[in-house]
Amino acid sequence: HHPQLACNLESDYLVSQLDNQGRFPKAGEFHAFLREDRVFRHSRFTIDETLDYRDLVNDFLEQKRRRDNKQLVGATVHHDFYRLPLLWPDARFVYLLRDGRDVANSAVGMGWAGNAYCGADLWLEAEARWEAMRGGLAPENYIEVRFEDLVSEPTETLRKVCSFLDVTFSEDMLAYPQHSTYGAPDQRLASQWRKRMDPAMCRYVEARIGGQLRRRGYPMSATQRRPVGRSRDLLLRLQSKIGCVRERIRRFGLPLVMEDFAARRLDIQRWQFATRARCDAIIDMGLK
Repeated sequence: HHPQLACNLESDYLVSQLDNQGRFPKAGEFHAFLREDRVFRHSRFTIDETLDYRDLVNDFLEQKRRRDNKQLVGATVHHDFYRLPLLWPDARFVYLLRDGRDVANSAVGMGWAGNAYCGADLWLEAEARWEAMRGGLAPENYIEVRFEDLVSEPTETLRKVCSFLDVTFSEDMLAYPQHSTYGAPDQRLASQWRKRMDPAMCRYVEARIGGQLRRRGYPMSATQRRPVGRSRDLLLRLQSKIGCVRERIRRFGLPLVMEDFAARRLDIQRWQFATRARCDAIIDMGLK
């Protein structure tokens, strides 16, 4: 909502088809991927098939900038963000850091993991990717923002982000609740794990990510931690897989889940596309 900044929402498709060496996907394959990608379809971008991969992803951001009539443009990328410098080495990067225990709980709520122990893997991976990526960036080209600071001191935190981006802070940035279904910054959104995470699971999660939590300045809980042995680790990961399946069945229904599994197992492309489209429609119904 900043008057100078256009920011495209979820934009993982910009880099998800790159490999780690920076090799571009083939144009036809990339176009086909985009047309089937649920998030890309929501972007309402036009695919210019005369452009190569690099020019095309830049064109998407330019379309967003023109659409919003802003001077600068950026995008939000959750997964594979470490590949962004392969395309935009001189961009400025804002890394949003959150307590890994809250991230783990959120992953369960999204259906990405069946328990917080495995949900914490996503946080660990993101942190490792960011540390590697940060090492290749000029100090003036990145900033870290703590989620906890953003919800407790939004104005001061956003002033720092604006200064980093060389733009003037605008109160419009906090006006988004008037134009969306999202609420205003709420300090109660920080450290929800203290109330929502079972103490036994908290011990497992902290045994998994406690070292990184401490390095990031997050205090440990008062629960007694103990190492997670191999058998317990295997059991927790099995429980997570079962939990993910149960969540898919709850969300999509058993018949559609079974049909999607069969389509992927038999590798029938048209059938896969049809079942995925039906799943996407259900997901879209739950969007804010």
